[in-house]
Amino acid sequence: MKATEEGDDMTSNIKDWRKEKYIPAMKAAGLKEGDTIIDYGCSVGNYTIPLAQLAGENGRVYAVDTNSAVFSDVRKRVRKAGLDNVITMIPERGYRLDIEDGTVEGFIIYDLIHFLKSDGILVSVLSECRRLLREGGILSILPFHLSPQEKEEIWRIVEKEGFAPEGVAERVGLHFEMQRFYGYESEDISRYERGDIKFFKRKR
Repeated sequence: MKATEEGDDMTSNIKDWRKEKYIPAMKAAGLKEGDTIIDYGCSVGNYTIPLAQLAGENGRVYAVDTNSAVFSDVRKRVRKAGLDNVITMIPERGYRLDIEDGTVEGFIIYDLIHFLKSDGILVSVLSECRRLLREGGILSILPFHLSPQEKEEIWRIVEKEGFAPEGVAERVGLHFEMQRFYGYESEDISRYERGDIKFFKRKR
């Protein structure tokens, strides 16, 4: 994992990071209050919480994971944050979601794309994403565990499946795998690996 570089302007406090870095980046990409957002591969809810804060009381976030054991942590965090707009969900057949077509504004895939590719279901998940997103909806991907060449291959697949590149939030993403070492409740993110969040827009 990479340590914080000297002079880096990334806050070391997770609450400030949500407010000052992550949520503004998602708003700049086009997501807003009242939106429906899917956190695909939510794990314990590190990104679910700021997404739910962004969506607000008139929006909702689906926290999706194949491992239902993580949902107790998600619900605990949701309650602690004073939120009530998060719905936990297990995908059917490994990827399909029981959500109506074209009713979602944002689809989030963070630190998961390498698993989807290695498991051979990347195209299936992208097809499901395309089914759920409204025209112009945002697909947001944060990749880790991939070489530059592997990332470029992923981007080619994403574009082939009907998504147009929309921009990058450089070094805004955090690799929360570091929680294995610091514990789930750690507020100090100064040593977390950073990553670029890529945005794509659903084409017609």
